[in-house]
Amino acid sequence: MMAILNDVFFLTQQPVIMLEHDFGIDGTCFSTTIKANWESAKDEILGRGGKKRKRRQFEKVVLAAGTTFKIISSFAVAHSPSASESPYLRPLFEQILYLYEMVGLMAADAGFLSRENCALIGSAGAIPGYSRRMASPTGDLTHGGR
Repeated sequence: MMAILNDVFFLTQQPVIMLEHDFGIDGTCFSTTIKANWESAKDEILGRGGKKRKRRQFEKVVLAAGTTFKIISSFAVAHSPSASESPYLRPLFEQILYLYEMVGLMAADAGFLSRENCALIGSAGAIPGYSRRMASPTGDLTHGGR
């Protein structure tokens, strides 16, 4: 199944390979059942509040897409819904480099921020663009600069 999806992604990108230069990457969870909702279940999944975990209700995917034409350029299915997104940048970025003529900007949120990821993006001649995280009035971490 993954090989078929990769082929579809490759074919849909052909018309814009020389036109797309900026990309964004992020991860998200999606429900494997219509009875589950991430916002209502994330505390249980992440082990907060002493509730039993329900990991099989969600899958996590990390996607990279062009910012001009909004075509998904690479993806990976994470091993768990609570998996860190940062380790997925390298294989997804390398696939983008393989497919596209030039990468000018690789935008990501703070979940991807690491020296290794910045060095990887910079070594390809691209600019790493990260949004910062800041505390909201309620004390939760939010994304800034949007």
